[in-house]
Amino acid sequence: MTALLVTSCGEAAGKSTFCVGLGRYLQAQGRKVGYFKPFRRLTISAEDETPDEDALFIKKMLALEEEAKALAPTILNAQALEDALRQRGDSLISQVQGNFNSVAKNKDVVLVEDFQSLSPISQQLAQWLEAKILLVVRYRANLAADELIAAAEPIKGRLAGIVISVVPPNQIEEVWTSLAFPLGAENMKVLGVFPEDRLLFTLSVDELVRYLGGKILNSSEASQELVENLMVGAMVVDNAMNYFQVKANKTVITRGDRPDIQMAAIETSTRCLILTGNISPTPHVLNYATERGVPIAVVAEDTLATISRLSDIFPRIRFHQEKKIPQLGRLMNQYFNFPALFQALGLPN
Repeated sequence: MTALLVTSCGEAAGKSTFCVGLGRYLQAQGRKVGYFKPFRRLTISAEDETPDEDALFIKKMLALEEEAKALAPTILNAQALEDALRQRGDSLISQVQGNFNSVAKNKDVVLVEDFQSLSPISQQLAQWLEAKILLVVRYRANLAADELIAAAEPIKGRLAGIVISVVPPNQIEEVWTSLAFPLGAENMKVLGVFPEDRLLFTLSVDELVRYLGGKILNSSEASQELVENLMVGAMVVDNAMNYFQVKANKTVITRGDRPDIQMAAIETSTRCLILTGNISPTPHVLNYATERGVPIAVVAEDTLATISRLSDIFPRIRFHQEKKIPQLGRLMNQYFNFPALFQALGLPN
């Protein structure tokens, strides 16, 4: 059995995404795959029995037999974890190893998802579980090779490889030149440079409306459709149709008292219409939206506040939609160096 700890430099790099992508690829190769998240974040209280969302989704995507609570069994916040490491390290090690062994039974590879970014705790987890490490790095404009070399130096002996994610397509070649090649020269192999893909950074209509505290009034069967773009309906109606045709698969946010704008949005590729100010649509607009299969949701906040809230959530979208799986598979096949990973893990190709 081989363990691979998937950790990251910074938040929202894609740890869960790569766990799903790697797991499904390995399963397609006939290997038995497990998943383990040693710690999950404290949410409501230490007695909270709600399963970890990542574990629930990955259990479903990899068709794992274990209960979600067994896949992510221990609830600790960062401070509690540090305290536990100082005060009862041996007990915690035994607990983690015991939980891991339960899910690793009869598996060829177990993907271990770090509950936070790369830290000394990540290094200890890899040591406890005798795991190799995959480091996922979310690209940013000022990212430097020296920065990554310094960050990865403490785990270099266990490092299976690095993945650089969410790279603007026009920067792919530059990233290979300025980051991947210098890292490779330090024996830190880059296993993939992944372009930013809009579909992977989408919310379903239902998730978006729940986040806003709104209520869907119609066409609930379309609430799992994915929203790729946001547009604001604030223009004069003469220009609305041309404006809304610019982007597909979108949510349109507009005041509840603008039926003219609402009708124009429904005529185009709109996944959902969000009406602000707690104002319901007219019966005519609601009926037309229902005929077109476009959900309408009403939220209490005004348009500006609604846009502000959505601009906060979109950079932190989690990979929890099954409709994204085919695109993830295509990206993994195109951009991930599986033979190099298998070699690092000691697995036959």
